[in-house]
Amino acid sequence: MIEIKDKKDCCGCAACESICKQNCITMVSDTEGFLYPKVDKTICIDCNMCEKVCPVLAKKDRREPLQTFAAKNKDIETRRQSSSGGVFSLIASQVIEKGGKVYGAVFDENFDVCHSCIEKKDDLHLLRGSKYVQSNTQGIFPKVEKDLKDGKLVLFSGTPCHTAGLRTFLRKDYDNLILLDVVCHGVPSPKVWRLYLDKIRQGEKVTSVSFRDKAKGWNNSSITIKTTKRTISQIMYGNTYVKGFLKNLYLRPACHHCAFKGYKSLSDITLADFWGVEKEYKDFADRDGVSLVMINTLKGKECLDLSKVDSIETSLDFAVKNNSPIVSSVKPYETREYFFANIDKKPIDKLIEKSLARPWEDFKDKIKHYIVIVLRFLHIKKPLCL
Repeated sequence: MIEIKDKKDCCGCAACESICKQNCITMVSDTEGFLYPKVDKTICIDCNMCEKVCPVLAKKDRREPLQTFAAKNKDIETRRQSSSGGVFSLIASQVIEKGGKVYGAVFDENFDVCHSCIEKKDDLHLLRGSKYVQSNTQGIFPKVEKDLKDGKLVLFSGTPCHTAGLRTFLRKDYDNLILLDVVCHGVPSPKVWRLYLDKIRQGEKVTSVSFRDKAKGWNNSSITIKTTKRTISQIMYGNTYVKGFLKNLYLRPACHHCAFKGYKSLSDITLADFWGVEKEYKDFADRDGVSLVMINTLKGKECLDLSKVDSIETSLDFAVKNNSPIVSSVKPYETREYFFANIDKKPIDKLIEKSLARPWEDFKDKIKHYIVIVLRFLHIKKPLCL
C-alpha cells in the first residue's frame, strides 16, 4: 500500500491511482495545491501494485545521452510558436502523419493544465509552449495503455516524472511508444496559478495564455495573458508569478529532491531550451530559439529526422554547463514555508512580492539579467563575475 510519509517522495504522477483495480486510491489536493494519493484502507487488498509502479520508488540507472544536438525546426513559424527550437512539433507531426496519437500538457477551458491527446496536426498548437504549472495526468495512463495495445503509435510528452510514471505503470516496453521529456526546473503549484489567474482576470474571461511569448525574442520572452477586454504582457523576469516560479518559491517538494536528475530520465528523447548556445555557436543562435536535444535511446535517434532540422552535434558537457537542471535539483526559496502558511490569508500577488522582498538582491539580479540579454544579443561570452 502506497503511503506518503514525506511529501518529497511523491511526484504526483497518479500512476498509483491508475493501477489500482480496487479503486481505493484517490489523488487529493493538499493545502499547497499539489495532488497526493489517499488510500481507502477499508477496501485495499494489499496487492502492492501501487508501490510497484511508483516511479520515485523504482530503480533508476544512470544513462548518459547517446548524442546531444543544438537544433532548430526549419519551419520558422512553428519555431516562433514554440518555446525554443520547435523540435517537439516536428516529432509530433511525424507521429500524427503515421496515424499516431500525441499526449501532452494543454490548458483546459479554465486554463488549468492537464494532459490530453491530439490526433490532428491542426491541434498541435495546444501542446506547444511551456506551461509553468504542474499538469494533472489523472486517468491518462490507462488511455495510453489502451492505444498501445490497439497498435497505435503513441508519443507521450511531459516532465521526467510524468514519463517515468507512465513507463512504470505500463510494466513493459512497447515498440510503438515514444517517450519525450523536458528538462524541468520544477513544477509550480496549480493552486498558486489559479489564485494568480483569478487576480489577473478581474471577472473577465481569459481567452489565451502564453508563458513564453517570443514577440520580443527568445532571450527576452514575455508572459502574455489575453482576456475578452485586455492584453497583459510582461517580460518574464518582471512578472510576479514567473518571479516566484524562477525563485523556487512554490514548487512541489519532490522537485527539490528530484529522483530523475543526473541522467536518470526514462525517456527516449529529452528537450530543453539551449541556453548559452551563442557562446559556442554564435552564428547558429538567433532570436527565434534553439532547442537542446538529448537522444537517450536508439528509438529516440530514429525519431529525429535530421533532414528537417538545422542542427549541430555538440558535447554533453557544454550543454550541461548552461543548463544545470539537467543534473541537479533546485533549492527551495527561504520563505517557502511563510508563503504557504499565508496563501489563504493574503492577496496572491502581494504575498509573492512580500515573500520575495529583498530589494538589494532583486536589484542586482535584475541588472545581471539585462546584462546577460545584451551579451547574448552581441554574442559575447558571459563574464565570470556574473
